[in-house]
Amino acid sequence: MLFEVHDIEKGQVGSLAAMGFASGPPPPGTAPGSRAGNFIITGGSGAWSGARGQAASIAVAGTRIASGVENPAYRRVNSVAGTWRIAVTLNSVACPTVVAAYHSDFTPVSTSSPARAGEVLVLAVKGLGPTNPVLLPGKTFDEKELAVATAPVAVTVNELSAAVSNQVGWPGTSDTYRVDVALPSGIAAGTASLSVSAAWIPGPEIKIPVR
Repeated sequence: MLFEVHDIEKGQVGSLAAMGFASGPPPPGTAPGSRAGNFIITGGSGAWSGARGQAASIAVAGTRIASGVENPAYRRVNSVAGTWRIAVTLNSVACPTVVAAYHSDFTPVSTSSPARAGEVLVLAVKGLGPTNPVLLPGKTFDEKELAVATAPVAVTVNELSAAVSNQVGWPGTSDTYRVDVALPSGIAAGTASLSVSAAWIPGPEIKIPVR
């Protein structure tokens, strides 16, 4: 099987290739709610280039299993509309990691210079994956033609969604990206937990001081 994933706003995110069995018990380690099937994720493209993992069915409704000897000319005639929900667990994919957080003037966020609720921060992040235009091997991101990360990027602060306004390759680097994010106006003063996800793969949380 080949799963091609699209984002409504950004277009194609990437694809995942899988092989295995549609019936039987799911393998150990699959996502909660998995009911049947034992699939191996053999690879991926785009945001999931080089991915490995496993998958299993969560729910199947209204589908029809066709015989291998059935005349393909009747597939559309005999087909029925249905749904098939599959849970995929991925390994060996670079997850987004925040390496620094800055104010808009690029001074570091610190205990002596904390962030403010509603403020737009500039995050230095690794692991966002492919860009458009593509970064060629041995090259660094260009300042004149910004390379936009093609994977959907989301940021949460204290588990609240934060608005992302920028997700581009950091000029002069080959593996770091700039993500501009507006902190939610409702976060309380103290220490906030911030996390970035790319292509629905969450990265580790970092702690930032908020006043």
